[in-house]
Amino acid sequence: MRPDVVFINNGGYPAAESCLTMAAAAHHVGIKRIIHVVHNIPKEREWPISIERRIDNHLAHTTHAWITASDFTSDLLVERRGVPRERVHTVRHGLPAIEVPDRTARQARREHSAFSPNDIVVSVVALFEERKGHDVFIRALSQLPQGASAPRFKILLVGDGPTRTVIQQQVREAGLAALVTFTGWVDDIDAVLDATDILALPSVGDECLPYAILHAMQHALPVVASRVAGIPEQVIDGSTGYLTEPGDAEALRDALLKLSSPTTRAAMGQRGWDRLRDEFDPTQTVSKVAALWSQTGV
Repeated sequence: MRPDVVFINNGGYPAAESCLTMAAAAHHVGIKRIIHVVHNIPKEREWPISIERRIDNHLAHTTHAWITASDFTSDLLVERRGVPRERVHTVRHGLPAIEVPDRTARQARREHSAFSPNDIVVSVVALFEERKGHDVFIRALSQLPQGASAPRFKILLVGDGPTRTVIQQQVREAGLAALVTFTGWVDDIDAVLDATDILALPSVGDECLPYAILHAMQHALPVVASRVAGIPEQVIDGSTGYLTEPGDAEALRDALLKLSSPTTRAAMGQRGWDRLRDEFDPTQTVSKVAALWSQTGV
């Protein structure tokens, strides 16, 4: 075929063998532009380190441009895998800043979904995997104050995955079954977020720039998330939400309590929406990637 550009799109790095082979083959036949996208955290070199170093060195210098979605990932690609800094480009993916439903429409949908006006609905939208920190979130919930005057949190755990049954057992053992709903896989995430007051993402690692947070910003929701990977490039602590250290259930609990005020949630959510509009417009992403396609000496 002899294309002008080979665009390799994978998860972390080192990539799947098919991606590494494609990069080497494209260089071998003289493709002018090879662009490699790294969507997740580059790993430290493992045994045999000498072989990995040789592969890294070859691909680092024959791939014309490396794209990541966060500065954090870009830095690790340079530090851990030896990719030349001038070949690494941060191009954040994004979502359009759609018009947010007015509060009256959102409240009507909330009531239709069986939540009361006084409920504070917190959604965790994530695969059920250890890296997503669901167990930390359950520990935080178990520490929330109880009683008639305490904030009334209701929880939606959205998604599926290998640790779901374990988390369900933890919820039962913590006596939280009345507060927590497991929705399973949901196709219409917008409907879930329309009924949500706060998005929580208690990840403990292995993230880049989570789309769940971008969706929350799109719906003008405040976010409580871990200070890992590219998340601090999305969530501005104390402005559009709160950042906590990964694994810190107490800090996560405190962040949720700070967001028990509707006024605080509305102000932070609006600032998050403004940030999405200004910093994560997908037209910017398209323009930056297209520019790399057209360059010969990136």
